[in-house]
Amino acid sequence: MKSSAFVPVQPVSAVTGYLSEQSITARNWRRLALALVLLMAGGVAVLLVVRYQIQQQVGGALRAVLNSQAQIVRTWVDERLLDVRLTAGRSELVHFAAQLAAGTPPDAPAAAALRQIVTQALTDGDETEWWLTDAEGQIALASEPQEDEPRVVSELLDPVAQAVKSDKPQFLPPFLAGVRDNPMMAFITPIPGADGQPSVAALVVRKDPRGGFSRLFLAGRIGETGETYAFDAEARMISESRVLDELKTLRPELANATTSVFSVHLRDYAAAPPGTPPSALPMIASAASAIAGKEGVDLAGYRNPRGIKTLAAWMPLPDLGFYLLTRQSASEAYRPLRVLWSVFGLVLLGLAITIVLLARATRKGEQSARRVAEAEKLVEALGQYQLGEKLGQGGMGEVYQAHHAMMRRPTAVKLMLNQDDAADLARFEREVVLTCQLTHPNTVALYDFGRTEDGRIYYAMEYLEGLPLDALLKTYGPLPAGRVVYLLAQACGALAEAHGKGVIHRDLKPANLFVAQRGGVPDFIKVLDFGLAKHFDKQPGDLAITMGNVMSGTPAYMSPEVLVQKSEIDGRSDLYAMGCILYELLTGKPPFMAGAMFDLLRMHLEQTPELPSLRNPSVQVPADLEAVVMRALAKDPAQRQQSAAQLRRELLACACAREWNEERAQAWWAAQDAEFSAATVLIDALPPRD
Repeated sequence: MKSSAFVPVQPVSAVTGYLSEQSITARNWRRLALALVLLMAGGVAVLLVVRYQIQQQVGGALRAVLNSQAQIVRTWVDERLLDVRLTAGRSELVHFAAQLAAGTPPDAPAAAALRQIVTQALTDGDETEWWLTDAEGQIALASEPQEDEPRVVSELLDPVAQAVKSDKPQFLPPFLAGVRDNPMMAFITPIPGADGQPSVAALVVRKDPRGGFSRLFLAGRIGETGETYAFDAEARMISESRVLDELKTLRPELANATTSVFSVHLRDYAAAPPGTPPSALPMIASAASAIAGKEGVDLAGYRNPRGIKTLAAWMPLPDLGFYLLTRQSASEAYRPLRVLWSVFGLVLLGLAITIVLLARATRKGEQSARRVAEAEKLVEALGQYQLGEKLGQGGMGEVYQAHHAMMRRPTAVKLMLNQDDAADLARFEREVVLTCQLTHPNTVALYDFGRTEDGRIYYAMEYLEGLPLDALLKTYGPLPAGRVVYLLAQACGALAEAHGKGVIHRDLKPANLFVAQRGGVPDFIKVLDFGLAKHFDKQPGDLAITMGNVMSGTPAYMSPEVLVQKSEIDGRSDLYAMGCILYELLTGKPPFMAGAMFDLLRMHLEQTPELPSLRNPSVQVPADLEAVVMRALAKDPAQRQQSAAQLRRELLACACAREWNEERAQAWWAAQDAEFSAATVLIDALPPRD
């Protein structure tokens, strides 16, 4: 690779140079003052336009989440109704209905066999209760024997009769049923009559809205404060809320509540003293609007029961009989706007200071000229590092090939791009601080950290020749099982040290695992990019640095606990990402693939990935290694390996670990026809893999 001289941008413009050499007359001062006033007015006008645009973007994001949730809920209801209809149409149930109509119900063994058939057909991973009834709601057969209640609850009698009479399925949104006020939702479909006869019986399926129905809304939890939930015509929540624990400390009537469903009311609690019945309180405006049949969005915000200013979007779902509301705190949603106003104020302050400094410069023309010349010379070299060819640029920095002026050691230097973004600055410094704490040979090494004369932050790191694992996978396809173990066992060693020091990487992916030759050792892994890392014991404000208004990391490798933003996230979240990487290196494909982001996140939360040995029939995945991978991909962190060291031990215990060694790696590197491009590390935006 040829080096090219680094030519810095001149730090002083021609206009500044002219002003520093000329005396400023009274007329010039008036012009400068007028220019400052015009600049302030223009800046305020621009900020007002930007504020409007940001508000519209926030409103669009709230509506997008709301519409997505509505589609998810409708699909879920349609799928449940379809399952119930298909089950009701089975020949066994049609025959049972005919026996029921003829007054000759089946004997106990036949009823038990039918109960097993129906239960298996309706099993979907969620708690389910069902009944076979006649048109009057009399229970003929149920998922559990019925002793005290030979008929369905009274709230279901009319819907059952209507379903049988109309020969159409019925969906009942969540309601409180029976004398115990148990929350339930129901799916009712008539059982076809034999030989075209009218229906005389129905299949009734009951589900608890606190289960699978509430889990549908996990994908609608935006950032740290946002959530989406459903509510009924009495403004009662019919799905779970993430803020129930906080509400329990504010409302005495919720002190013993174990669920938000039918416990939390969307009412204006500030309008009356504690203890006032919810039905006597006015509904919040967004809930009242939805119940009136209107869609809307509130970007001005309202005070929720916790006193927090909140934005909201809402819509009725008349086809389902309930309503949806998506909300997020205004402080989180409008965080970029606050930053803009702060920056604008600093810019104005900077302009005022600049004018004062220019006034002093007119009295010291020669001295100012000398300072400008000295500054131009100082920025021609970056400390002791001479910059060469630009290797790449990401969202946070640009990376150059460089060498130390005295030691002549090849290095890579990363320069921060945006000095005005407080979050980027904190993330950049965090990357340096956390990486410098790590000394494992498989963690990228940092040499130096400082600022240029023009204020740009940089750091110098080791220069690597090789390629990241995503490029290796794209070029050569799935890796042999032995080589996968050989490479990722090294990465586990680096993670073990990081986790031991309380550092979670949080963005492990193939692009951040770099395979190189170091000191004559081939297939040497380097763990890169600790820009999203954090300590287990996070401090206030950490999430603001690493997340902003979105979840941090790469969705294809995010653990379920990160997606739901649990507070007790630890190093086992990195092990889930390692499981995803193991899966992808073995099969050529990640565990989950989806066209839409919500679908991908939902898969990570709810679905078990297909076994690697079945995902790609053209590759062989040993059974013992497959078991290690699937354990790392467990949804519950307690069911995964409990440390990076344990994952490393399990990998090295696999039989295939003996199939790849340093000699085979050396032969592989020597056999490549084309040289690998020299590449450096910690570039935070590499070209995406197809």
